[in-house]
Amino acid sequence: MSWIKEVIVDLAVTLFIIAAVLLSDPWMSYVIWAYTGIMLITKTIVLSSDNFMQIVNKSKTNAPDWFAHLLYAINTLVLLYFSWWYASAGWAIIWLFSYLTHRKLKARKGQ
Repeated sequence: MSWIKEVIVDLAVTLFIIAAVLLSDPWMSYVIWAYTGIMLITKTIVLSSDNFMQIVNKSKTNAPDWFAHLLYAINTLVLLYFSWWYASAGWAIIWLFSYLTHRKLKARKGQ
């Protein structure tokens, strides 16, 4: 469980998303939209660029693979449940791009 400290930001984002949909505070929705946009841009760049793919490969955490999928699923489903359609679509794409990046890295290692 020593990997928990490596995913604090991811946990904080998930908790923030849950708080944002429950509280419906406008500034929180702006933060969600900004973070979702930044993540979409980042994941797109990483997936399409071999140089950035190598950086991601070097910065691998000790967290199990299922944990990132769990957080992406929670984010996507919470946003979907509370009818944040576009934000949930954004998180579904982030989740897909993360999965594709992970597959691409595994293929390069021959796994």
